[in-house]
Amino acid sequence: MEPYGGSPKSGTLDKPLSFENYAWESVSAVANSCGVDRKSVRNRRDKKVMVEITSEAFVNFQGIKISNSNAKDFFENPSEEFQELRKKLFPIKFNKNNS
Repeated sequence: MEPYGGSPKSGTLDKPLSFENYAWESVSAVANSCGVDRKSVRNRRDKKVMVEITSEAFVNFQGIKISNSNAKDFFENPSEEFQELRKKLFPIKFNKNNS
């Protein structure tokens, strides 16, 4: 069993991810803060929209850090900036003009 959030098929732990001035502790943190499933997050990572960073880079990240424990706060009370970021990351889900 994975200690926290790694893909059950890969046997590896999730790595932190970054996009613009935000960094997330894990795929689960992105999913929980943005209100999307983990598969959608992995797809964006695999398409190089988001960048995998090291745990050390996450700890030292100078922008906004979203941990597993505070991810739901971003989902429940998103700032305008964070809402715009979600639209960039997941345009099909958050841009109402898309068909």
